[in-house]
This record gives sequence, structure tokens and C-alpha cells, in this order.
Amino acid sequence: MICLEQEICQTVSGKFTHTDAGQMDLFLNYAHIHRMHEDENPPAGLIVYSRKDETVARYAFVG
Repeated sequence: MICLEQEICQTVSGKFTHTDAGQMDLFLNYAHIHRMHEDENPPAGLIVYSRKDETVARYAFVG
């Protein structure tokens, strides 16, 4: 996992699962509550995963 300002990036090998989405949701909520300042936009999350012949990126926002 990489945190950039209010962007959180996570890489996953293999198939995307609901666990990956839940973990990103946890990271985003934590960043929103504990790391965000009043004048900042809510954090955004990016999950990049790859399989044999495919690389896919999914994104998430708080809320």
C-alpha cells in the first residue's frame, strides 16, 4: 500500500475480491477521519490488480 497526500494505492496479484474492496474502504475511512484536514478533499483509493493477460485498475471514494 502506498499513501500519497490523500490518495491510497494498493496492488493485488490475482483476482479482485470483496476483501480487497473492504480493505480499501477501511483505509479510506481511516484517512478521512484521522489524516484529512478541513480544507482538503476526501481521500481517493486506487486498487491495481493483474492476472495473466490483464491489468485492471479500480477506484474508490469515501462515502
